[in-house]
Amino acid sequence: MKHWNLCVGSALSIALMWPAAARLETHHPAIIVGMEANAKLPASMDYSGPALRLTLSSKHACGNNIAYITPESIGAPAKEFGSVAGKLKELMDDQTPMLMFLADCQGSVAMVHGADDCNAQTCPEFAPKAVTKGMLYLSEELEPVREADAQYVQKMPMPYDQKLKAWKMEVYDANTGKLHVEGYIDAEDFASGKMVHPYKTYFSNGKVSVDSSLDANGLREGLTTLYHENGRKATSSTFHNDKPVDGIDESYDEKGQLSAKFSYRGGVFDGTNLEYYPNGKVRSSSPYVKGQPHGPTKSYYEDGTLRNEQVFADGKLEGWSISYYPNGKVESKDFFVKGAQRSLGQWNEEGVQTLQWQWDNDHKEVGVLKQWHPNGQLKEEKPYKDGELNGAIKRWYADGKKEMVTNYVAGKQEGASQVWNEEGKLVSNCIYKNDVRINDCKS
Repeated sequence: MKHWNLCVGSALSIALMWPAAARLETHHPAIIVGMEANAKLPASMDYSGPALRLTLSSKHACGNNIAYITPESIGAPAKEFGSVAGKLKELMDDQTPMLMFLADCQGSVAMVHGADDCNAQTCPEFAPKAVTKGMLYLSEELEPVREADAQYVQKMPMPYDQKLKAWKMEVYDANTGKLHVEGYIDAEDFASGKMVHPYKTYFSNGKVSVDSSLDANGLREGLTTLYHENGRKATSSTFHNDKPVDGIDESYDEKGQLSAKFSYRGGVFDGTNLEYYPNGKVRSSSPYVKGQPHGPTKSYYEDGTLRNEQVFADGKLEGWSISYYPNGKVESKDFFVKGAQRSLGQWNEEGVQTLQWQWDNDHKEVGVLKQWHPNGQLKEEKPYKDGELNGAIKRWYADGKKEMVTNYVAGKQEGASQVWNEEGKLVSNCIYKNDVRINDCKS
């Protein structure tokens, strides 16, 4: 049987895919132990559409362990009902517990209106046994699991610290026996609690990964330091009420070289954030105001050559965003208005333009999209109006010879569509009317 913490996202998808079609009256934890497709509801229900008949692991409020699902009961489109059956079959095969949402009983008939994932509070009967042989077995997320599935273990009971009014936790790797986390938790059973006060986490090599301090509510308070696996400091930040205090935080790479500076004010980015290459040169410079990118942002290659420059206004791109090749030539130019892209141009490393594209306020293609061959010869023209092809699409070979001409009106092919081979011979001549070909295309 799968334990409750593994069913997150599986049963839940049923509840989230469609809203409940009626008021929910009963929440019933259960495992599906049988399912009949193409079932028929009792005659008293006066329903002849598609239905699933579920056999549950326990009796519900209607006095039996049978429940029905129809497209109407879960508010699902009929065409999607097959996928519901498939998901339920997977959950049944995996013996996954879930919380069934049942409507008012209609006699002894229970209709399922949705389902949610199980947890220790909603489905306590399916939670793993709390303690086995004096050990609490934990998942990677430090949630209780069966011994066979455990990544970590916590010896129980945990000692109580009178001064901190919390229980001392020491979580060890179930396979290696090495310490993984040590700190304090505010619940004697571990599973229902949260970490409080100082704590440390460790890499598998025994070195400290995180050294942090929380308040009595589990919020970061004071200094938090992160380390690389080799023991060098990665970054240190001071928090108050779980938010960074005003000032500059610095980050370092595994060799101890400065890799970044982040500026905080009021718990959010405010000021210029800088990232560095190992050689000390600036990788990027990004100004922020009240948590939003604002102003000119630049990034650089490792030798200091400009790589990209763009401007933000209140968190949205505004104006030109230009990228460069290492040789300094323009790679692309994008134009933005209040975060919406309005045009795009691209060039190769020799400086030859290869693409030109533009959009209107609604991001619909407008004007003529152009592409060029690497030698600079025009490759293609596509005229757009209000996001639809409108006019003659033209295409050329790299030597400048015509390759194709196709006409469009309001997004549909209309009139002649002609194709030439590289020798200049017409090889296809199709005629279209309202997007439908009306001839045999012979040249």
